[in-house]
Amino acid sequence: MANKILTQERLKELFHYDSDTGIFKRYKKLGPQKESAGHVVTSGHRQIMVDKKLYMAHNLAWLYVHGNYPTCILDHINRNPDDNKISNLRLANFSENQQNTKVRTDNLSGHKGLSFDSKYNVYKVRISKNGKTYNLGRFKNIQDAIKIRKNAENNLFTHHVGA
Repeated sequence: MANKILTQERLKELFHYDSDTGIFKRYKKLGPQKESAGHVVTSGHRQIMVDKKLYMAHNLAWLYVHGNYPTCILDHINRNPDDNKISNLRLANFSENQQNTKVRTDNLSGHKGLSFDSKYNVYKVRISKNGKTYNLGRFKNIQDAIKIRKNAENNLFTHHVGA
């Protein structure tokens, strides 16, 4: 079975998937029974072994519910990579998936697209879409900078939190 393509039918033979919780449980006990199948990897995503092959749980959820593999990237709407509720998953291209990322850990302003320019004592605001970066201005007040960035997100993005 390891060389065959996993089907919805085979997945449903082996697992119960609760679309409201996003949790997979094995029907047959393979060792100590866990709360949910699989394990969380360093990226925060859950992987599940099926017929000696590792799969990402969000892809399995899509297969279980829709009967086919996702045709592109699956975006976790709430940004939690281990929340595999079907209502939390949506198809996205690379650009759309990047719209729904967390604030980077090296971002000192605490807000996406804002950086502080200590030379001029202002916040610079930028936004990127499809590989193009737009400079939205410089602002003395951080609240003004946040407002401009949020407006730009609402106008340009379709896959960010709040959409």
